[in-house]
Amino acid sequence: MLASAVHYADDQPALIKRLVDHLPPDGTLVLEPGIFSSPENEWKPVKRSIDTRYFPAMAKLKQVLEPFAWKYAGKSVDQDGDPVDRFVIHIRRRPFAFLLMLPSSYGKTYIANNLFPKAGIPIVMGDVLLDEISKGKLAVSEKFKAFMAKSYKKGEVARVMRELLAAGLAGDFVSSWAGSAAGSDIAFDGFVPQKSYDVIRQCLFDRGYFPVAMNWNLIGQAITSLAAA
Repeated sequence: MLASAVHYADDQPALIKRLVDHLPPDGTLVLEPGIFSSPENEWKPVKRSIDTRYFPAMAKLKQVLEPFAWKYAGKSVDQDGDPVDRFVIHIRRRPFAFLLMLPSSYGKTYIANNLFPKAGIPIVMGDVLLDEISKGKLAVSEKFKAFMAKSYKKGEVARVMRELLAAGLAGDFVSSWAGSAAGSDIAFDGFVPQKSYDVIRQCLFDRGYFPVAMNWNLIGQAITSLAAA
């Protein structure tokens, strides 16, 4: 935790980066910076009762925190003799990967579309992803290409995913949509067999994400497939 102190650093962005670099993989830095009100992307010298220090506008702070996963937690306590409002920011080394991996009819897409766009979190659709890979629209390993050419069939995502994971291609699959974390949270909407949840989570963790598997009970009866009907 760095409370009411970052403005004393000569290079505030460098200090924040150094602190974040020393966090454990699942750690959080609680930062309490002063932020002055301005629409500009700038640092501003602010005269206080004891000295003059530089404080960022919100646009500047967002630029400084761009490499990290961070969240605005709320306003902090005002300090006597300090004209700049203080706020609490939580900073993580790892962005979240929200995983909606339940079978069909659980409402994954409905839930994803009603949650993540509001938070500005991009959604990866598993069935769309596989279709794009089969058409050569995404760069994947030669082994993954060969598997898709042999096994992929549109409309049979559940089977393809089971065979894909059984073939040891979990890492290739995750890399096709996760890649290296760049500070942004992401959501995945696609079926994954429950026995492979740990494998997918580990692949994401290895690529810089903090994976969160979202699970819920099926509401009502499952929709009967056309073939079964």
